[in-house]
Amino acid sequence: MELISFEEYKKRYNFPLVVTIGSFDGIHIGHQELIKATVLEGVKNNYKSAVITFDPHPLNIISNKNHTNITSIIDKSHIINNFNV
Repeated sequence: MELISFEEYKKRYNFPLVVTIGSFDGIHIGHQELIKATVLEGVKNNYKSAVITFDPHPLNIISNKNHTNITSIIDKSHIINNFNV
């Protein structure tokens, strides 16, 4: 797994992606199934797969709420990496 920004992707890579996007704040079973489906779709089409997530949580940006992620961005990246994204 490689952690990159959109700007880096546009500068460095030129291949199709299957992407899922979400806060994935706890990577529960529903999140895991979505990530697995993304990877599977990529494999079926010979595309790379990617997960777009956020740090801090979007609610902290768009509202006055102080939402704490269940899983840190570091732990999130390790968990997502286990799905071969």
